Amino acid sequence: MTIKEEEKEPTSLKSNDVEQVDLELEDELSPPLPPDGGWGWVVTIASFLTNLIVDGVCYTFSVIYNDLLEHFEAGKAETALVGALVPGVYLLVGPIVGALANKFGCRIVAVIGSVIAAVFFVLSAFSSSIVMMQLTYGVLGGVGFGLMYLPSIVMVGHYFDKRRALATGIAVCGSGMGTFVFAPLGSYLVREYGWKGCNVIIGAIILNGIAFGAIYRPLEDNIPSRNKKLPPKSRIMESIAEEKKRIRQLSVGSSNGAVITSDNEIIVNSSSQLGASAELKKELAKPFTRSDVLYTGSVTNLPEYKSQKDMASYVQSILSLPKGEDSRIRRSLKVILEMFDFSLLKSGTFLVLAASGTLVFLGLYTPFVYVSQKAITQLGVNPEKASLILSVLGICNTVSRILAGWLADRRWIDLLVIHNVAAILAGAATAIVPLLNSYESLCVYAAFFGVNIAAFIALRSIVFVEMLGLKKLNNAFGLTSLFQGIAVLIGSPLSGALLEKTGSYTISFVVCGALIALGGIICLPVRKVAACEQAREEREKEKRGIYKKTPTKELQV
Repeated sequence: MTIKEEEKEPTSLKSNDVEQVDLELEDELSPPLPPDGGWGWVVTIASFLTNLIVDGVCYTFSVIYNDLLEHFEAGKAETALVGALVPGVYLLVGPIVGALANKFGCRIVAVIGSVIAAVFFVLSAFSSSIVMMQLTYGVLGGVGFGLMYLPSIVMVGHYFDKRRALATGIAVCGSGMGTFVFAPLGSYLVREYGWKGCNVIIGAIILNGIAFGAIYRPLEDNIPSRNKKLPPKSRIMESIAEEKKRIRQLSVGSSNGAVITSDNEIIVNSSSQLGASAELKKELAKPFTRSDVLYTGSVTNLPEYKSQKDMASYVQSILSLPKGEDSRIRRSLKVILEMFDFSLLKSGTFLVLAASGTLVFLGLYTPFVYVSQKAITQLGVNPEKASLILSVLGICNTVSRILAGWLADRRWIDLLVIHNVAAILAGAATAIVPLLNSYESLCVYAAFFGVNIAAFIALRSIVFVEMLGLKKLNNAFGLTSLFQGIAVLIGSPLSGALLEKTGSYTISFVVCGALIALGGIICLPVRKVAACEQAREEREKEKRGIYKKTPTKELQV
């Protein structure tokens, strides 16, 4: 039997043929499911090493801080801005990087980012002014790091569901380990080769990101077919399968005249466009089609997962695909438009969470820059020994992130309380740093600060999902990255300006400590704010529903 054209007699399908076609369509047009292991662990290691380089360099800027002050004879605020620009810019470009990763893939974005960061870190060694240093090391180096960082986090979320908290915890441990490794390494390189030689060698190390990025293989390349044992199809069934896929996906293609009758008979127009399913398959493989890709906890704890019968159903339920009428430009900008949806600013819950993060990030980088400087200038500690304070902070940061990943899977733990208390304790400890007048006490502070600030950062996405819901996570990430990036750009230079104005570290640490603690304090009532907001929305929905149901009364004469 052959396929008829539109004017010929239609071809009938047997029930078992229909079942086979449906099974194959389910396989071919379903999003790839994360393996929760396998190559995902290799991706996790690559992400760990990427974070080790990116945050290791960001958090240990203080090792070249004094040399830059002497070389360029610039102010403390201007010099601190060089280091602040790197993390500030990589946070600011986060939404743009998300769009690029969704369009071109995480692999190519991460590789290009490594090249950009390496080139401009090397070029920074030839800077003739502090402004050129800010441009090469800070802005362009920060752009490169932004292109490296976000794909490393996204890919772990793309490869893991049930074990995501553990995998993400391992990956972000690179941040703490980077601080632990790069503090003494940077100090050694500055001593042996000067700050210029140090930057050139760091640039060479960053090139390792090319290898790490190459490991970010698209998920669709790693998942075998779930229906391997189906018998081979006839030529008729192959055409029927293609046609059914096209008709099912009208949102990304056009039906172009194909008809399925009530008797399961299909009439195929020979000019039908059969590319819709391929386009859909391509969309399904993109990381940001899933609204949970930036969620760092295990998805089995989510209400969206518990409401579904299995993982495949859950993945289907959280997909966000472009509409058929969307232009190519709008599809390409989908991630940016979603992340920069400023309608979220109408939510009081989001405003509290965003303000909390902004305040914490205003003071976050001050301890990384100025604690070791305090040890050098006030306590007479040599630079190599002072850099070990950052190593202590880094190793405790690592332990805390692992512990936070473990706690994220414990349903009896109130993660919001830990998130808030951690910020308050980190801020309070920072505010009393001026009272610490021994090397050992500064090491104890570094350990305490590292544990608490890591817990706050590690639990952010989980708290956002609990308070705002999973569908708003990407939007919340985009806006908070914007606010936190601006905060980082202000924080360290502000501390430098206060230090320059007063000649003492006291005001700098007290102000930054107060800001961090305030970030935790204002977040304490966020659950009540969210409950009030939800109750108000429900009342408004009820009013709208009553209004719609009220019949129009006719006038009686």
